[in-house]
Amino acid sequence: AAAAAAAEENKRRERRRAGAEASARVAAAGGRRGDRAARDEALDREAALRAAALRKHGYHSSDSDSPTSASEAESSRRRAPAPHSVVAPGRRERAERSRAAAVDGPESAANVAGGGEEDLRGGDPPGPRDIDVAAREEAAKVREEKRRQRAGAMRGATAVGETGRASCLPARTASKIAMVLGAHKPLADPATARDVLVTGSLENTGVTLEALRAIRTVVPTPADVATCRATHGMGAAADAKIASAALADRFVHEMAKVKRAEAKLDALILRETFAARADDLETALVLVKDASERACASDALGRLLDIVVALSAILEKEKAEGGGESRSKTRSRYKLASLASLAATPARSSHRSGLGGDTLLHHLSKTVEQKAGAGDVLRWAESSGEGFRKASAAPDPAEVRERVAELRRAVRDVDAEAAACERDDEGAEGAEGAEDAGTLAAALRAFAAEARVRLDVLWATSESADESAARLLVAFGPAPKGTAPGDVLRTLGEFAEAFERATAENRRARMERGKE
Repeated sequence: AAAAAAAEENKRRERRRAGAEASARVAAAGGRRGDRAARDEALDREAALRAAALRKHGYHSSDSDSPTSASEAESSRRRAPAPHSVVAPGRRERAERSRAAAVDGPESAANVAGGGEEDLRGGDPPGPRDIDVAAREEAAKVREEKRRQRAGAMRGATAVGETGRASCLPARTASKIAMVLGAHKPLADPATARDVLVTGSLENTGVTLEALRAIRTVVPTPADVATCRATHGMGAAADAKIASAALADRFVHEMAKVKRAEAKLDALILRETFAARADDLETALVLVKDASERACASDALGRLLDIVVALSAILEKEKAEGGGESRSKTRSRYKLASLASLAATPARSSHRSGLGGDTLLHHLSKTVEQKAGAGDVLRWAESSGEGFRKASAAPDPAEVRERVAELRRAVRDVDAEAAACERDDEGAEGAEGAEDAGTLAAALRAFAAEARVRLDVLWATSESADESAARLLVAFGPAPKGTAPGDVLRTLGEFAEAFERATAENRRARMERGKE
């Protein structure tokens, strides 16, 4: 590396020497590039020194540093341009403007820009004062101070009143713990989180389910605990010392006193969410079961589907007589196959026909209204559309059983944690915290027993709903392969809502015809 650097430096020297010799030859000949200026060796030397100083401090001249071009640029600069001409700022002016904006603000940058333009228009030549090294050093100090403040905010400013307290934990870890605890006021004292995990009670603590979930994301790792203990110590001496430490350190110190903190948090979170999750699963099962049984037992739906099948047969017969391909031999025995196409199939109608539209669905609605027992069919359509649609969006019984099995595994983990707490209670009999361990174990045992009973009921309900869904798949003829109960319910729901709309449109059309 040193040899390469030396070789590069030699190349630079050679290029400089070659440039100086070329400039000397041009100067001896008495000419300049374009013969625009006279020779001025003193001015060339001054310009070359100035350009070198600019490069040393990080700036670059907009002109070449050769003596010839430098003297030409200076001579041209001394000839002031016309008042209406505009001189574009060079690199030096842009650098000074950026430096001034960083140190003193935009107004200073504007002043520098104005001064630079005056120099280009014929002011005093720039000298060493243009290279403001002190200003650059001041800007660097400002940046360094801001960087230190940001670092201090991550390590020390962990919550309200924590500014200036440096944490022994990594900056990212301390910052995350501070943000989580700062978002939940009851956790401003880490001892509250420890008490909740030890006793299993959230009453009169202000700790919510969201707070438990937040704590679960910042459970200290063994490395964090080791770092905190190495810094603040252990035992009663550490309790006295940790009071003045950063919030993140105090949180790690308190959580280190809790055995199996993650398992306890998972158990408490499951206990707080189990009822809502079980209710959601039961609601989904009841929706599917009731909708399936209602569809299978509905006489009105059966009569309506018989009319649909008859209309489909007439339509196919007309196509066959008109030269169209008949599908009577391959017609599906699945009665719901043509429901989705009724709203899109055109039907011959006129203004006098009393139809509110020109689709086969409007003709079906008119036909149903003319038959006996039409009221039952219309009431079925009005009351069934929304129920079928909701049931189709619910998870099917097989998916519900998978979720029930997942809850069973989580309850088994709660049982395991309760057993571990009982062992802690037996091993620490008479010691501090033994009573709390026994209380938590009893609470977890009681919850696990109730949860198992509820899950057994859900499992039985899912099997009953599965049987109803299976009957639904064959109630209207053999369904195509891959059809799910939700697909049948969705088809029935969409058909019921479309049939209700077509009936309303037909009624409006008859009312308008009666006014004529």
